[in-house]
Amino acid sequence: MTLDSELPVLLWPISCFDRRRENPLPVYNRWYWLDWTKLTPEQTSDILAIIDAKLSMKSQHEPVGFEETVITKSVGAPNYDNRMLKYRNLFTEVPDNNVEAFFNDPVRHDRGFQTVSVTTEYYEDEKGTPVSNYEMIQHVSGQEFPIIVGDPESVMKLGPVSAVNTTEWSLEKANTIAQFLDVVQRIQASDWYRSPRFITSLTWRAPHFLIQML
Repeated sequence: MTLDSELPVLLWPISCFDRRRENPLPVYNRWYWLDWTKLTPEQTSDILAIIDAKLSMKSQHEPVGFEETVITKSVGAPNYDNRMLKYRNLFTEVPDNNVEAFFNDPVRHDRGFQTVSVTTEYYEDEKGTPVSNYEMIQHVSGQEFPIIVGDPESVMKLGPVSAVNTTEWSLEKANTIAQFLDVVQRIQASDWYRSPRFITSLTWRAPHFLIQML
């Protein structure tokens, strides 16, 4: 059985939409932590598998000398893992939302830590209940059916409407739009878009005795 002291401190920053505030937006982070001692062995194994999966991507480049450093940056589709959502109830809020004091506790001071990363659309209200981006805009705007820039779902909620400016429609424009949407779908579904991409650079630092000679 893995000891609690050997496990990382697992933190989860959750964006909070607090309706009690006069201006609930922008949202702010509330920090939660996982007490491994309260988990079953099965839950511990499953959560470790989830966080280990995020660390499995590693560059194949390695430094060949003591004076070399390899710096790798990854670019690509966001690597969110929503499997952790089913364990949300196991996380406890950090006292007073004070992460610095939380880490200064001798029990956690020398332990490594990791953070949970789920979909960027995950928010909670002041009661810890999940709330959608659409519901937040509803509350702030006071509108039942707000239209949100860049959110097609907010427009689709309006339902079918009568066609407008039909005199300006043309087969050529329709084909251009259809081709554009087809290209977007193909890129999003491609292995290239979903696979990690790395940018690696190699830096070299002159040995100390060479620096002194120079």
